[in-house]
Amino acid sequence: MKNLIDPRTLARFLYYGSPEYVRNAFWRSYLFYIKNLSMIKTRGDASVFELKYIDPKSIIYIRPSFSLGDKFENIGIIEDGDWDIKDKIKFEESESFKSLRDHFLHDVPLMETPFYKKILNRIEHGEILWGCHNKEHLTQRCKNIDKLYNSIKHDGYKTQRELGNQSYLDEVTANIGRDGDILFEEGHHRLAIAKLIGLERIPILITKRHSEWVRFKKEIISYSNKDGGKVYQPLEHPDLTEIPSLHSNMRWNLIKNHLPVQNGTILDIGAQWGYFSHKFEDIGFNCYAVENNPAELYFLKKLKRAENKKFNVISKSVLDMDLDQSFDIVLALNIFHHFIKTKQDFLKFKNLLQDINMKYMFFEPHYYKEDQMYNAYVNFKERDFINFILENSCLKDYKHIGSDSDRRNLYLLY
Repeated sequence: MKNLIDPRTLARFLYYGSPEYVRNAFWRSYLFYIKNLSMIKTRGDASVFELKYIDPKSIIYIRPSFSLGDKFENIGIIEDGDWDIKDKIKFEESESFKSLRDHFLHDVPLMETPFYKKILNRIEHGEILWGCHNKEHLTQRCKNIDKLYNSIKHDGYKTQRELGNQSYLDEVTANIGRDGDILFEEGHHRLAIAKLIGLERIPILITKRHSEWVRFKKEIISYSNKDGGKVYQPLEHPDLTEIPSLHSNMRWNLIKNHLPVQNGTILDIGAQWGYFSHKFEDIGFNCYAVENNPAELYFLKKLKRAENKKFNVISKSVLDMDLDQSFDIVLALNIFHHFIKTKQDFLKFKNLLQDINMKYMFFEPHYYKEDQMYNAYVNFKERDFINFILENSCLKDYKHIGSDSDRRNLYLLY
């Protein structure tokens, strides 16, 4: 009897088995339950209805052991165990997605695709699916899917609030696995349509998180407290974007707007947590992220895995690398001044510049009067530093492309 009066069980029933006006009437009390009563002891995140915006391509897998209506049970839950890794399948390899792809991209009638044929067969054998009791109901639902596709394609993707729908859980919902994987939960048609149309950004609700992921998120926040609660660069994972950063996207936007080539190989020196490697990989570059600080490496590798990136991580000082390949672009952002503080590193740095086979460099110099440069072996002024690089490398000229929010200048050397 207990399950019959559980608000989450009742919500599941009303959501899938009742008319719209009943669903909307119930919704306010359900929201109150989740945000207040249910949060006590069992829920981990008070902002459970906060929308996150993601690239649809970043949802690769369907959550294992999925059943319709799980979002009502999962909203706000933090849970350990293997629920996130057993029997995962790729969203775009599912029969339902393939059927929608055949319909919208290859004009196959939806009712003639394999997935919807199976749905019809189950309905005709007595099951009620998606509220459909017969073929006519399913046919109408297919027409509604066509309307949804045309609406999103021509009018843009709208949230439930924008549509005037009080059922806020009627968004695409997802879970976060232990490594940061975004695992699809519900809202198949909207996610599939977004992927097929090629949308770059849609809203989702994250309902359930793995406890190991939550632990990692807390590690980031704890580490950021060393710098006033801010990480160095913005975090790209949709469940981490609310963590503030010292730098904005300004440097990336400056670099992107002055890219001399549209693809190629990047050497990211002093990659820190890999922000620029993430960005360059997203637009098609092959990246090598160089970082030798153990603490920074830990977060670099974890965040690379969380976003399923493929760039190469080199865990040593660039001064100790054997550079046997050429690079289209070298990123040297607020890093080279660390190589001129001692005579030993200065000589290695000079050899490094002579050895790198590169076409372009984005260079951000330090402030000449910084305290950290007191008693440095060499302390170049800005233009002197640029000239030193040009004199000791294969690069011949430079241009100023802008300044960061902290007024540090950014140059393109070529």
